[in-house]
Amino acid sequence: MKKLLVLLIAIIMVLSIVTGCGSKTQVNKTNGDVKEITISNDWGFEEGFMPISTPEISSNYGILYLANNFYETLVNYENGEVVPGLAEDWEVSEDGMKYTFKLKEGVKFSDGEDFNADVVKLNLENIPALLGRYISGFGMSAALIEEVTVVDEYTIDIRLSIPYYGFLQDMTFLNPMAMVSPNAYNEDGTYSDATKAETLGTGPYMYDGNSDGSYRFVKNPSYHGEEPEVDVFNIKIIPTNEAKYLALRSGEIDMILGKENISHDVFNEFSKNKKYKTKISDQVFQTRYMSFNYTSELLKDINIRKALSMSIDRKSICDNLFYGIESPASSILHSSLPYCNVDIEEIPYDVETAKQLLKESNWIDSDGDGIRDKDGKKLEIKVSYISGAGVAKMDDLLLAIQTYTREVGIDIVLEPRDMMGFINDLMAMNFDMVCKTTNGLPYDPMSSINNIRKDPLMDPGAVNGLAHLENGDEIINNLMIMTNTEDIQSQFDLILTEISSNYSFIPISYMSELVVFDTEKIQDYSFYGFPTNISIADIDMK
Repeated sequence: MKKLLVLLIAIIMVLSIVTGCGSKTQVNKTNGDVKEITISNDWGFEEGFMPISTPEISSNYGILYLANNFYETLVNYENGEVVPGLAEDWEVSEDGMKYTFKLKEGVKFSDGEDFNADVVKLNLENIPALLGRYISGFGMSAALIEEVTVVDEYTIDIRLSIPYYGFLQDMTFLNPMAMVSPNAYNEDGTYSDATKAETLGTGPYMYDGNSDGSYRFVKNPSYHGEEPEVDVFNIKIIPTNEAKYLALRSGEIDMILGKENISHDVFNEFSKNKKYKTKISDQVFQTRYMSFNYTSELLKDINIRKALSMSIDRKSICDNLFYGIESPASSILHSSLPYCNVDIEEIPYDVETAKQLLKESNWIDSDGDGIRDKDGKKLEIKVSYISGAGVAKMDDLLLAIQTYTREVGIDIVLEPRDMMGFINDLMAMNFDMVCKTTNGLPYDPMSSINNIRKDPLMDPGAVNGLAHLENGDEIINNLMIMTNTEDIQSQFDLILTEISSNYSFIPISYMSELVVFDTEKIQDYSFYGFPTNISIADIDMK
């Protein structure tokens, strides 16, 4: 989904109470009816619409998956590539430390202010202070920007303190790189009160107040892009998934997007009902995987790691538990991600080879109870994971994996945790293994690769990736400052191959995003570049 930081943010977010204010914009249609839809969200916007969300700014978690409807970035991410956004072109210096962006002309914010190089400079210089101690929590680039220079009204230079191969992809992150109107800031660079009542962006929609207990959004009359089909969309705050399903069936809402909002079982049910259409994103954006505690003497044995990996029938799990919605994973990062199209062998489901590997390491079942032992110690491995609502199928998945591993003589001991309990286990290294997901788009592949380093320690559940190499951190650090595409690719080939051949992780399945919508009102939906974000502009109406 998510980075540990995002998990921490999520746990401190509070459920929002909708507050009312009058609608300030009338939508008039001279030809035909107003095209209006309603969707749901877990959180409200009582703290406002600022695109940067950290625990120190606000608990404004509700904006994170909707910000693309109101705000834009200099560059966008589409189909594995960085493409023009508010910047129509850019150049990179030979040393990789200066980026020159040529901005689109004639763009205005929803409050009428002009978009230009001065506004970009204002945003980029305010972002580090707004992020505070989370400056490296949403990509590394905010911490690397050393100087921003206005060349002319529509040209800007950004100089970095060191080259960083992930800079352009970091610039696609709406949190924190969204461009907002100068009216969004106080003189000291903090967010102004205007952000509490307005969406001050260049995107296709803008906030229009509350109506009938919902947040109401209308087209941005200053929008510079292609006019979207939806005239008005409303957001109802519905915290539970079960209530969302009922709301969709009753016609109270028209669409549900997100694997965190739709269980695989319910998605499968909706797919059988002709009144609704279900879609799975082509873009794989996360990987489910299991990771080892690199300090564990037991799991330093590659035969145990390999046996664990070969004991799991990924295809059966994906076909039966996930209804074919997820696909078997062979690598920690999917080949569609930048630099990740590396030749990694499929992991076979091979019970007999797994048993032989354990026998070679002198693990045998001496008492006939089905679990192998050695020197009076059972082959037991504790697995910590997040259990409960909102974490699709994790309990069922771990139960299935437990069944598979017991077949080869390994007892997986399940230790379900709530979110904070899981975070505590991670930070205290209180686990043999964890089951989690990669950071996902827009952070990957850079973030998941950076997290493999031991110093600085970013994710204790990932650092075992290159722990078998003395120069593991050096390999990652060298990658970060590379500027030549061929060199970067070569380094990725090395890293992903080492991870795979050493069985540093156990990849389980590749995850795509899900959407279900009412076909009586919506004809089709195209997933946004980051498929977890809902894009109203990509809805085709009936």
